[in-house]
Amino acid sequence: MNDNYNYTEYNDEKNQIPWKKIFLTLLSLTIIFILVFFTLRMCSKNNLNDKLLKVGKNYYEKNSNELPSQIGECKKINVKELNDKKIINNTKDYNTCDLEKTYVNVCYLESKDYHYNAVLECSNDKTKYTMWKDGKNEDLIKDKSDVRFQFIAQELKLGTKHYYPSDKTQKEEIKEYYTTSPKEEYLNKEDETIGYKWYMTTNENNYYESGKYASIQPNNFPNKGESKVVTNYTITKPQTASYRTISDTTLYRSQKVAKPFLYFCSSKTQPHQMSGPTPCALRDDSYTVFVNMNYTCNSKDEVKKDTICTDFTSWSEDKCTSSTLNGIKCEQSQGYIYNDTMWKWYKTTKVNRYYPSKNTDATKENTYYVESPTIGAIKDETTKASVAKYYKLTPDETNSNYEEWVNINNDYLDEKQLIEEFNKLKYDVKSLSDINKINTIRYQFKLQYRNIEE
Repeated sequence: MNDNYNYTEYNDEKNQIPWKKIFLTLLSLTIIFILVFFTLRMCSKNNLNDKLLKVGKNYYEKNSNELPSQIGECKKINVKELNDKKIINNTKDYNTCDLEKTYVNVCYLESKDYHYNAVLECSNDKTKYTMWKDGKNEDLIKDKSDVRFQFIAQELKLGTKHYYPSDKTQKEEIKEYYTTSPKEEYLNKEDETIGYKWYMTTNENNYYESGKYASIQPNNFPNKGESKVVTNYTITKPQTASYRTISDTTLYRSQKVAKPFLYFCSSKTQPHQMSGPTPCALRDDSYTVFVNMNYTCNSKDEVKKDTICTDFTSWSEDKCTSSTLNGIKCEQSQGYIYNDTMWKWYKTTKVNRYYPSKNTDATKENTYYVESPTIGAIKDETTKASVAKYYKLTPDETNSNYEEWVNINNDYLDEKQLIEEFNKLKYDVKSLSDINKINTIRYQFKLQYRNIEE
């Protein structure tokens, strides 16, 4: 054997491919790539947002006459306008964006400061916000909060106040308060405060079956009210009772049976019959021989002679007489007349009735009071609510003794809708500035904001 030959034993483990190590290495590289990608994307997004915001601010600093000048006013300038004005020379940074929906927003706050924010509408970068909520200037995050204002239009009215429900003109005479307008034309309110519903406790008679008469006392209705006497007749002796008087009497009842309505007559000298509604004996002498007759119940249709037309009437003391001619069958019997005394039975219970409607259900009463409206009234603490006095204003331009700013709309509107409301009233306005130049109109506003989702 050659001593220079190195023998190496074959090792299976050493000659295997290290798949596990390769997989872990690739996984680590993938994770690093994803982290770097999203980090760069976030930086790019932030940089684009910050870049647009800076461009917008610079534009308005150089063109301060275009800034909003009225508190509550907001203006927008989008990328397309900035490009058209040569403020942005190249829009390649925004090549994935909607140039009209990507903009800088600036609002004039109540603090007389300007608030800016940028909004991106791009396929890769889109500014996402939380829900809108009401707020104040101090709630805003600089450059991160989106801002808008909502408005209520008001018009100056001259006239006289008429308060609901009595239409009195002096507020001090009114005790009634309501949570909402109690009637369509009473839209204005004042003296907002806390009020309650009030009720009166009374003892009231609760009648059995809503006042049904009965001789025998019903369960749980111990008291007798109004009474009446009911007279009845029977041929069998009734049971005696404390509320009943019984006397013997003669009773009658009748029923209608078939009666004749067509008579057939002839005579010894006439060979043929004559028919008619008159009995033969009452006709002229030539037709006095009775031949036959037809019977009826309704004087029109023929029935059999022994037909019963109606059932017997109830027994009574009204006399009747049987008559074949009139179709009446009469019966007579010894019987009894009895008189029953009957009462409206009731029980007395305590009932709470709300003032002034007298409803027992608090939900059906809509009037509130701050103090007791009448002697003995009790406050229902569970009905506590924010209330106000409501009134309507009767226009009187020449002899007015009162002027007031009246809401034109009840719900908040955006600026465009606000202007439309004034235009409907024939005011020629196109902006908040136009509105503020007219003494008889104005607006109330509230600030709303939403923040960028982190």
